[in-house]
Amino acid sequence: MRSFYLFAVMCLSGLNLLAQEPASSLQPVKLGENVTVKFGGFARVDYFADTRKGKESVDGLFYIWPEPVKPDATGKDLNEKGNQNLSATPTRFTALFAGPEALKAKASAYFEFDFTGGNSNYLLFRQGWVKLDWAKTSLQIGRTWHPLQGAVTPSTVSLNFEAPFNVFCRGEQVRFTYKTGKVSFLAATFFQSGHASFGPNVITGESEQSLRFMRNSMQPDLNFQVHYSMGGFTTGIMTEYKSLQPREYTSVDNVVNYSTNEKINTYALGAFGQYKKGLFTIKGNAIYGQNLSEMTMQGGYARLTLNTETGYETYTPSSALTSWINILYGEKVRAGFFGGFQKNLGFKDNLNSIVYKFYGRSDNISSMYRLAPSISYFTGRMVFQAEGEITTANYGKVDLTDNGRVKETKAVTNYRMYLSVSYFF
Repeated sequence: MRSFYLFAVMCLSGLNLLAQEPASSLQPVKLGENVTVKFGGFARVDYFADTRKGKESVDGLFYIWPEPVKPDATGKDLNEKGNQNLSATPTRFTALFAGPEALKAKASAYFEFDFTGGNSNYLLFRQGWVKLDWAKTSLQIGRTWHPLQGAVTPSTVSLNFEAPFNVFCRGEQVRFTYKTGKVSFLAATFFQSGHASFGPNVITGESEQSLRFMRNSMQPDLNFQVHYSMGGFTTGIMTEYKSLQPREYTSVDNVVNYSTNEKINTYALGAFGQYKKGLFTIKGNAIYGQNLSEMTMQGGYARLTLNTETGYETYTPSSALTSWINILYGEKVRAGFFGGFQKNLGFKDNLNSIVYKFYGRSDNISSMYRLAPSISYFTGRMVFQAEGEITTANYGKVDLTDNGRVKETKAVTNYRMYLSVSYFF
């Protein structure tokens, strides 16, 4: 209850800070014959305060979900500790180059970077791609957002796209789009780069993130989507298929090695929708997915069997159902609300406690939810934002005899106050 009062006070103190989207772009700069460039981005400073320690990144700027109870010798929860920070690392620079034509298509290139690579001493390469646009088709090659993020994303103060309730993942890809009337089709091959899957460390066997698990499989992440748009209404369905090879070889007593090409194959299905009319917007997304941990979501896969003579392993994926809804109203002053929910559905198979080993994020979470009201104010090129965020995770015991479902749960909650000011250019 004390945490709730603290959160309420922080929210009320920040209601005078509001937000908006970027102002109109500057005029393009001519670099040469038939070549122009539009520079853009923003300078942004964020203040945030939490009532509980959590899974996070970018020095706490991205809060994912709260940590479980960690009692000390007297039973006091060590993770129930408030913290705060002020950060300018979201400051971002972009450039869009256009022209001349190539292969009878409009040619363009884009790059984007900011300072969220860990601290302000490092640049983060966010996006960089080239694109060819024909009348009905387009071909995009390079680093951008994972296709499973969909064509509709949350409009919130937090820059993490409300992970883990929405996909947060970028990487290199080849993306082909075909548009015909109100319907468009998208096919893409995705290669992991900045966001990697989990798997066993070669020496210790413990869980780690590495690009080698997808690289060893010799198969990129495959995606296909169908979109439909009419007026202010947009919707679509998404599919994804992924193959990982956790090990190149197995070992017994760190002496004898055996070659292996065992893989873990998973899939995901999703749908999104958005409706806009006047000052009102409502949008949402739902995904059923297996092993989406590299997308900053809960889940992964586990070792199913182990041959003690050869070290040969097989694997089984966990699955989850994730959804969110985002409601917005207003123009110069805009009110917003985000609600997200995720349910851990367990593993595909029952598991053996002797050989069980999990590769991913938080197999002991049964479900999570987030509620995030916000308010925004537009004034020229300045943007002011305020948001309250309540994130609850239900931790429990993993029942290996019941497909790894989590039982006997206990809820932990974090209350976050988020204030932000930006200048767009």
